[in-house]
Amino acid sequence: MKNKFTLLIVFLFVFANLLFAQKSNGLLDETLPADFPPIVMTDIDNPAPGYYFLGNNSGKGAGSKYANYIMILDLEGKPQAYRKVGTGAKLPRSFQQVSCGLMTFTEESTTGQLGFILDENLNKIDSIPGYNTGRVDIMPNGHYLLTEKENIPTDLSVVFKGGDPNATLAGNRVYELDRNKNVVFVWRTTDYYSLKMSYADTLSSKYDFCHTNMIYPDYDGNFLISQRNFSSITKVNKRTGDIIWKLGGKQNEFTFIGENEANAPNYFSYQHHVRRMANGDLSMFDNGVQHSPAAYSRGAEYKIDEINKTATLVWEYRQTPDVAAKAEGSVELLPNGNRIIGWGEASSTGGPALTELHPDNSLACQITLPAGYKSMMASKYPWKPGVPQASVSKDIAEGNSYDFSQDGNNTCLKIKILTLIGTGNPSISVDKFNFAPLYPIFNENPAPMVAAKRIHVKINETDSLLAEYSFNTSCLGLNYKPEEYKVYYRAEAGAGEFKKLETVYHPVTGDLIITTNLGGEFIFGIPEPETKPNIPLLVTPQDLEKTNQTKPVNFTWSPHGYFTDSRLLVATDVEFANIVIDTIIKGIKFNYAKFKADQQYFWKLQSINGNTMGDWSGIRSFNTSAPYIKMSVPNGNEIWEKNTIKYIIRWNKNINDLVKIELIKNDVTVLVIKDSLSCPTGAFAWKIPAEVVTDSIYKIRVTCVANAALVAESDNVFTIQEKETSVIELNQSKYQLEISPNPARNNISISLNNGLQAIGTNMSITIFNSRGIEIKKFDGKDLLGLSKIDYSTADLPAGVYYCALTDGANTITKSFVVVR
Repeated sequence: MKNKFTLLIVFLFVFANLLFAQKSNGLLDETLPADFPPIVMTDIDNPAPGYYFLGNNSGKGAGSKYANYIMILDLEGKPQAYRKVGTGAKLPRSFQQVSCGLMTFTEESTTGQLGFILDENLNKIDSIPGYNTGRVDIMPNGHYLLTEKENIPTDLSVVFKGGDPNATLAGNRVYELDRNKNVVFVWRTTDYYSLKMSYADTLSSKYDFCHTNMIYPDYDGNFLISQRNFSSITKVNKRTGDIIWKLGGKQNEFTFIGENEANAPNYFSYQHHVRRMANGDLSMFDNGVQHSPAAYSRGAEYKIDEINKTATLVWEYRQTPDVAAKAEGSVELLPNGNRIIGWGEASSTGGPALTELHPDNSLACQITLPAGYKSMMASKYPWKPGVPQASVSKDIAEGNSYDFSQDGNNTCLKIKILTLIGTGNPSISVDKFNFAPLYPIFNENPAPMVAAKRIHVKINETDSLLAEYSFNTSCLGLNYKPEEYKVYYRAEAGAGEFKKLETVYHPVTGDLIITTNLGGEFIFGIPEPETKPNIPLLVTPQDLEKTNQTKPVNFTWSPHGYFTDSRLLVATDVEFANIVIDTIIKGIKFNYAKFKADQQYFWKLQSINGNTMGDWSGIRSFNTSAPYIKMSVPNGNEIWEKNTIKYIIRWNKNINDLVKIELIKNDVTVLVIKDSLSCPTGAFAWKIPAEVVTDSIYKIRVTCVANAALVAESDNVFTIQEKETSVIELNQSKYQLEISPNPARNNISISLNNGLQAIGTNMSITIFNSRGIEIKKFDGKDLLGLSKIDYSTADLPAGVYYCALTDGANTITKSFVVVR
């Protein structure tokens, strides 16, 4: 009996230990929600320390069996923490641990994408309101990096043959926000790139121009920007906004070495998760949509020579058999040399969502989600930011030097005790964290470029102490210009302002040396100079625009480079003697609703960087006007053919209400072309149906749906006829637009290969900006007898523009660039 009782005790003890071990390694299956997706982990072979971060979703279809979660898994694939995001169209995006140890992710819903900041237990502690962002990062200096889609109504018919005149151009903006979430850097893709840079569908009504999916701080403080639909990576100067170089895509500047030539010229394509690694290489998830002969995805790493402009492939990994992820994905190098690949969209077809590899590309493990589910990216982090990577304590005495490294723990700090007064047992404890500081504050503009390391020093049982601290830059990974780093200090970790300490760099040892009596939190940063900001680009209102006097005027602009504030001046005269608005603004937009009716106004802007003022922009003017619609095309004598090409109906307006478009004859409606159309561009492509009767007395009427009194008709009649061959065809063999110089600064000359004299009175030449907004129009009757047009571009912002020659039915277009 006694033996049976002993066996029972042993059994209960073993069971309790097994239960405790299961709980300590993860949440029990029965404690997980019923809609939590089952996680399968296979091929486990000595994975690296850390925790796996995933954000599963089943796309935008409702009625899924499992809900969408962000989750943290241990080395056995067991959930350690999770947060339910929702079901159906409520999706988690870009779940990650950022440099300070907090977590970020984007929550997508039918109303857009909102970025959130989470604590280590996945509780929401902050958000980034006001931005429809696909990704939120927090830099080591506490600033935020965001990407945001910018939807711009654009007439693409003046850019691409067959382009939609009523299209939405999806450009992108990337932002840096300071710790108070004020904009200090913004970069618009449409300011720097031609619309023809893209591989996106040019005939789509929603032209996803660049699809920026990543902004990442480079080793030198500048930014790496990944543009998926360019198959390109752009390095951008943070201070000026200028492009430093372009890797990949139609304007690639690099020679690729060691690549698969079958994939030329786009050796990587539709890439995601571009990052600069500690060794200086670039890693990415190459979605490989343009690979030949068939698409396949891979992880890739390139050694980048920015001087000689070479990109050498030094590592890649492909699944066997190949998988193809049209979108999403990630690659991460871990401290021990292992790598994590997140397979993005490809994981929804039953393949792994995450693969961990040893340095030789052998499997360390794979994680699979249920069929139909995917994780946008997958990564591995330490998770607990409060746990030091190294911790050493030592008793101290005056005159001695101490290396705070022992038993494999290296805090990268040596201390020499210069003077010491204490009655107890004086000691110093040093903790090193591979995370940036929480909530840093700097009394500098701009904030310094900070390393993602921090060291806590605690001085025990001393009355006073003076010591020499030597922080080793090589140990800390401060490889870029270590001599420029300064030591910053605050007394309490996680709170208060950092003060820059007098720092001496020792070129032989690579140490940053300070003399101090302080304990507290120490970090390392390169101070940024306060530079003169660039001239901003004015965006809206357009020059000479007639704004709707019943609505606020929306001023928007694009600062080029770093800035802290903008000064907006609005006046009723071009000399700005009669000021209406003189205001300092944080941000890139300002609305004003108190302008007088039927009044001309002039405006200009300058950027400010702390105490440094930039130069003023050029001057634009606008006129407040009553709401109006006025027909532009067709407006008399046009000849349009039935059931052939699409003809573009155009009207000028200063309203954005829905409109009705009608074909009329003798003031009677013959056909309702569109009953209720949203058309911000004032241009609509119409293919005349075969049933319309041929006649020469047609007009087009455009009416505001909300206010029928706002109506416009063609001034004169036009003709609809059967297809004939006598209509002038504009084609490249007959007409070729020539623009010089191109690029231009202050003026251009526009001519034709056979002279402007060939132009008829029904033809015109129009200049548009990259948004499809008309800047200048030359009617055919004004061009008769001229050999060329001289046009001043001195007041145009830098960017891409288009010159279109049209006969009302057909158009040829030539682009030109204005540089500053």
